[in-house]
Amino acid sequence: MSAYKDLALSALNNPELLAKQLIDSKGPDVYLAFQVGDSENNKKTLPDVQKFIATYGKGPVHTTLRVIKGGQHNAKTYVPNMGEGPIQEISKVMEGPVE
Repeated sequence: MSAYKDLALSALNNPELLAKQLIDSKGPDVYLAFQVGDSENNKKTLPDVQKFIATYGKGPVHTTLRVIKGGQHNAKTYVPNMGEGPIQEISKVMEGPVE
């Protein structure tokens, strides 16, 4: 039983599976903002994100990608770019506070 539960939990945390389920069920809308440095130590990061966007960025799965020139996977290059990219994109679709 534990192995089945572990498998079920890992499926719940699988972005590809979750995106496919959203596409198949036609919603709800989900907005994903990706930010990747072009000088990341893991050279697969950018191509993997681009592949995810190409495969699953349709229907209710809305995606944006900001590539940081000279960026690495660290706060020094990520944080200054967040306001110009991911936070700005997500802010366009978020609703304000409700009282």
